[in-house]
Amino acid sequence: MLEQDENAKRTLIERYIEGAASESELMVFFDLMGRQEIDRLVSEYMDKEVEQMLARQRPAPVSPVRRYAAIAAVILITLSAGVFFLVRSDPDKQVIDRRPALSQGTLTLANGRKIILNKALNGKIADQNGMVISVDDQRQITFSGKVTDQNANLFNSVATARGEKLAYPVVLADGTKVWLNAASSITFPVAFNGKKRIVKLTGEAYFDVAHDESRQFEVETRDQIIKDIGTSFNINAYEDEPAMHTTLISGSASVNNIVIKPGQQAVGAGAQLKITDVNTDGVVAWKNNYFKLDNEELTAIMREISRWYNVEVVYADQIDNQKYYGTINRFSDLSKVLDKLESTGTVKFKAEGNKVTVYKK
Repeated sequence: MLEQDENAKRTLIERYIEGAASESELMVFFDLMGRQEIDRLVSEYMDKEVEQMLARQRPAPVSPVRRYAAIAAVILITLSAGVFFLVRSDPDKQVIDRRPALSQGTLTLANGRKIILNKALNGKIADQNGMVISVDDQRQITFSGKVTDQNANLFNSVATARGEKLAYPVVLADGTKVWLNAASSITFPVAFNGKKRIVKLTGEAYFDVAHDESRQFEVETRDQIIKDIGTSFNINAYEDEPAMHTTLISGSASVNNIVIKPGQQAVGAGAQLKITDVNTDGVVAWKNNYFKLDNEELTAIMREISRWYNVEVVYADQIDNQKYYGTINRFSDLSKVLDKLESTGTVKFKAEGNKVTVYKK
């Protein structure tokens, strides 16, 4: 039985690395990673892959120092090659650690009442003049009921702080589902009663919009207005990001009246939009609980880490504009994430309390 269980875990690891894992398999994979139940199997797989790579590239014996350097050199490698490497943390390294984001958020009702949204909630949690707010059996926050004169003009908001991520989606009155990343908020009407369905977003969210040809769905952000009828897209509208990013996953949508297609991303503001083709898996990686680095600069990575772990990032040195590739489990403690970045040999970190200092190596 134990052997069958280990074989199933090995198969899961291989499917993940090959990019063939389904969404349900991804959830199982990261749950096992978070509970450190497959660390040994992942390490065995990585050792085997590295040994094979070294054997192909260097037939002569490899010293321990050169072997470590070779491993570090391939830690972050182009994901198109289907390779994912984890580096084991140094057990002797002393770091004041921080846990990953809490699975919670805050619902603020139109009357100012605040409700902490966590995994313990279940069933009916509020009633707004006939519009019932509940957490259903699928762990979704739902708004259901009839539109009345008393609730037609009420607005609620759901927000996550730095170091928080909503554990389940918010299902708006029209059936649209919204997932919120850390340090994000969405403001929306209790009921959609006009010709348009309009919500406002700060931070980052993934939308799965309920189809309704008679009522256009709009998301208003600081720099963009996204319009569609029924589709899926991701919006990154953090204030500390250099530019806004809207990525269409499926369907059709427009950004500032410019139509984009599935797999395209609109970057910028106003009429100065740049439309590019992107790897959507990397864009929505946060929703599936992992960091996916695809040609990412360190400063961009550290902004994401700062929000996820609620830490301040300080640069002691000027950092080279290098690109990083790889995949990291978001359930990892901060020290493990920093170890993986350090393993590239380009930077080092010092973590003290809620501050991380970055040094050039």
